[in-house]
Formats: sequence, structure tokens, C-alpha cells
Amino acid sequence: MTDLNNPHPQVPQPYGAPPVQGNGLAVAGFVCSLVSIVMFWLPGVNFITWVLGIVFSAVGLNRANKQHLPHRGLAISGLVIALVPGTLLIFIVFLVILAA
Repeated sequence: MTDLNNPHPQVPQPYGAPPVQGNGLAVAGFVCSLVSIVMFWLPGVNFITWVLGIVFSAVGLNRANKQHLPHRGLAISGLVIALVPGTLLIFIVFLVILAA
């Protein structure tokens, strides 16, 4: 029903923009990589978080590239940060094998 006293009836407002889909795997990979560096003194925790950091960052980077999701930089930095303790771990194991 229209109101004859109001020459400008209210127009329904359009909906807002759809929410942006996040890239939780990239963030999880970055966090796991940081935890692997901080927890370097616990060999089991270090290895598990190192592997998870590499896997999550790689999958997050793949999703960011294919689906144009955000946090591509976090995925790349998660990979780079995860490679540092991983390379050190492999180097130390190699030195221990040589010393034996």
C-alpha cells in the first residue's frame, strides 16, 4: 500500500557485498612454521609442526593461486620459514650420521 502523504516512498536497500572467502590453510601453515622455529628444542613437536607448516602452506598457496583467495603472502612466507628449520634438521642429521 502506498502512502499518499509521502511523495518519496522508502526504497529497499540492496544487500551488501558477499563476504570474502578466507584462506585458512595459508594462515595455518604460517602459524605452524612459526611454532616449529619457536619449539626447535622439542624434536617431536618441531618435526610435526614443520611437516604441517610445509603441507598447509603449499596447499594454501595452491588455493590462493587457483581460486584467487587472499593470504598468498602468508602461504609463501610459511613455506620459506618452514624450510629454515627443515634444512637445519636435515643438516644436523647428516652431521650425526657422518660423526658415527
